[in-house]
Amino acid sequence: VNHHAFAGGLAFHTLSILRLAKSVVQQYSSLNKSLLYAGAILHDLGKTIELSGPISTDYTVEGNLIGHIVLIDEQIVLAAQQLKIDINAEDMLLLRHVVLAHHGLLEYGSPVRPELLEAQVLHDLDELDASINMMTPPTNMLILVPSQNDFSVWTIVASIDLKMVKLFRIRTRRIQSV
Repeated sequence: VNHHAFAGGLAFHTLSILRLAKSVVQQYSSLNKSLLYAGAILHDLGKTIELSGPISTDYTVEGNLIGHIVLIDEQIVLAAQQLKIDINAEDMLLLRHVVLAHHGLLEYGSPVRPELLEAQVLHDLDELDASINMMTPPTNMLILVPSQNDFSVWTIVASIDLKMVKLFRIRTRRIQSV
């Protein structure tokens, strides 16, 4: 079952996990805050490659054959190499482990089981957020959605029982990639 299956759902889920992580870190000071926050932000980012787009999403060839967990690990490695960060450095290995283990079990698609407290916490927060979302669809939330074929126009929508209600449009400047 897909969780957060609505326009802006991935961003909403990522922000939810980050907020939950912030609360958990305040309660348990032994957690590596930076590692947990980085894992929270990156853990599902591979879905932007795994899935075809924000609306009426299909799995891409890469998504079907490789999956979002391995895809984001590849992107982490590529970014580290471009930044000349040793991918075998302890910090890199810890981050990659947290992201790779976030599904918790091999049968749920994780290449490894959580071996670090931060990896286990991220897995538990991911499960919590997904479960709550599937049982209580989001209400009273605003989402920014790019207009079709024009990423300079964004629509702010409110989700009420997963029915998208258009409120108004805003124009933004085009951002050019470097």
